[in-house]
Amino acid sequence: DRGEAVTVSYTKPAGDNVLQDAAGNDAANLTKQVVTNNSAADTTAPVLGTATVSGHDLVLIYTEASSLGLDAIHTAGATDFAVNS
Repeated sequence: DRGEAVTVSYTKPAGDNVLQDAAGNDAANLTKQVVTNNSAADTTAPVLGTATVSGHDLVLIYTEASSLGLDAIHTAGATDFAVNS
């Protein structure tokens, strides 16, 4: 949640799988570093753009793309919708 503080610890591993900044610099070790979520809240709800049926599939396309919302990985559950005829 916005404004919530958490602590983060990171130990740089040996090898190539290290965290880096945008310039390619390796991240330093962190121990219980306090981090506050200052990201802007997404207050825009997705709006249904189109709904199509193909065979047994109902495909819902929303107008707002979201990095954390509805996408191929973060799908709605099978019980999140009811289909009535």
